[in-house]
Amino acid sequence: MKNYRLYIAAFMLFLFSVKLEAQTISWTAFEHLSDSIRKAPKPILVFIQADWCKFCEMQDKNTFTNSAVIKKLSRDFYALKLNGESKSPIKFLNRTYTYKSNGSQTGNHQLAEFLGKKGGELAYPTTVLLTSKLNVSARETGFINADDLLKLLSQF
Repeated sequence: MKNYRLYIAAFMLFLFSVKLEAQTISWTAFEHLSDSIRKAPKPILVFIQADWCKFCEMQDKNTFTNSAVIKKLSRDFYALKLNGESKSPIKFLNRTYTYKSNGSQTGNHQLAEFLGKKGGELAYPTTVLLTSKLNVSARETGFINADDLLKLLSQF
């Protein structure tokens, strides 16, 4: 009888861990966006970040793990991450964007600048909201907590 309870407890723990793992944002790649938006138009969230940025990491680990944020983004948006210092070319809106060096071992990706510049500056993190027709409707720089992001997303 003890083994039976142990197996049930282990099985329940397994199911709980699988459910937790499934509650993450399904980030879309830029190369898949055109097909996805053609089949099912939805607004788009683009999270522009850099590997060294602590506020980007905080937003990724805190805001984007919030269950209400995950639910809202998964149901109503396409969510994309963009490393603003990536050296990989990205095709978007029938144009290829690349990394642009602006000094010794520094630079930004042209797509990050195109989508994220506010007042002539690109800051990390930047959260950009695009309409389903790919027009910028909001651009927020700096860390955004879950409650503030949900307020922003509710405008759609």
